[in-house]
Amino acid sequence: MKTVLFDKATLKEQINQQKLFSLVKVQVEHIDDDGSNRGYKPQPNKTGYKAVVESGDFEVIAMVKPRYKLLQFAQGYNALSNELDAQGINYTGTTLYHFGKGAMYILPDGQKTGVALYNSVDKTNAITQRFFIYDQATQQLYLLPEIKGLISSHRHTTNSVTKATDLLTWIAQITQQFDIIQTEMIKYQMTEDMIKELNTALNLPDKKGETLITILKVNGSFTLWQYFTEAFKIAQERKVKSEIHQAIKEDRLSDTFFKIVVEKLNATLKAHSFIMEFA
Repeated sequence: MKTVLFDKATLKEQINQQKLFSLVKVQVEHIDDDGSNRGYKPQPNKTGYKAVVESGDFEVIAMVKPRYKLLQFAQGYNALSNELDAQGINYTGTTLYHFGKGAMYILPDGQKTGVALYNSVDKTNAITQRFFIYDQATQQLYLLPEIKGLISSHRHTTNSVTKATDLLTWIAQITQQFDIIQTEMIKYQMTEDMIKELNTALNLPDKKGETLITILKVNGSFTLWQYFTEAFKIAQERKVKSEIHQAIKEDRLSDTFFKIVVEKLNATLKAHSFIMEFA
């Protein structure tokens, strides 16, 4: 995903301007078997379902159960940014939002690995935490799949959002491991059959997928790393509702891609002490 990461002050301002949500009682429309409308009736108390709306608006974003606890996006985002502040760690970042779905990307200074926090009001008080690689030169942000044994992807309270000291330890490990896989991807020469296999697995449009085969034929070589960057460019050409939807789409692409790559390069990666496993 191509995105600009802003300085800390700008990110803090974005966090403070996050949408606020409210829980409201709902009414259900009663329709007779003959299709006639008999008006609205209050939702039975025994169910207790409520609707999540943006404060000041009554368009329903999600219907939630009685045990649902509303977590404002700024609460989750501040839990992490304040942790970094307390440790004296400077950072850049940005936030995204679309109709009840939000994300924050935060990158400590001097690092190429950052952390992404996702939240959605249709999930019960849960924050999904993932890591990403950021290319400063191209401003491309590459989401990584969930990593086994390193971190649970769901943080159910703001208190359990990653501590800054743990975050830096994990970032160092992920960066070292990513450098291994990137080096091997740069060395790995693609064949036409492998390009076709990945095109199918990643659901790339036929015509766009064929352009990758053309690059191989014209240049005589095409590395796995080149394929990776070109595939993301293709994914970014498709129109989506919002940047959040773009992030979700690229998350799926990244998840599929890296699992295939690790399987194909398994022996080589292990020889270089690659131990990162994707869930």
